[in-house]
Amino acid sequence: FVSFEVLGMGIGIASSSFAAVIAGLCTGVAVVGGRWRRRAGRFKKYVRTMGEKDFYSIEGLAERVGKKEKFVIKDLGKMIRMGWFREGHLDEKETCFMLTNDSYQMYLDAQERLKRQKEEEERLAEEEERLAQDPARIQLKLAVEEGNECIRRIREINDTLEGEAISGKLCRLEKVC
Repeated sequence: FVSFEVLGMGIGIASSSFAAVIAGLCTGVAVVGGRWRRRAGRFKKYVRTMGEKDFYSIEGLAERVGKKEKFVIKDLGKMIRMGWFREGHLDEKETCFMLTNDSYQMYLDAQERLKRQKEEEERLAEEEERLAQDPARIQLKLAVEEGNECIRRIREINDTLEGEAISGKLCRLEKVC
């Protein structure tokens, strides 16, 4: 037989354990609720700060909310994943937040144009370098430079001469060169 004292102690322990579990759950709910409430407050600040703009700098948002940029980046990322900013996007370098899919698409298009432009510039530089090492091209370049130098000297001499006849002949020679 179990005495009532032992049974009472068991019930007392069980009820205090149950109370501790409930207290722990309440504390956890209060902590999570506080986090959600603060995040909701920052969400409102982000929206007010951006106003009618489709994009805003992370630096500006961090300044307005009073948090560090890294915090704002993580915070906005969580809000995007949670669906608070349904069309929200961060740029590749995480320096700008875009509020709509249209503004994000414009950003992606601009990035693609920059990439193509850079590739084209690299291709042209490689082509120029390859052509610069071509022996025929080198000789042609030297010939053009020599011709330009001759024309410069003819003009210089022509400017110092006073005679019309010689000056006219030098003009014709300049054209031939």
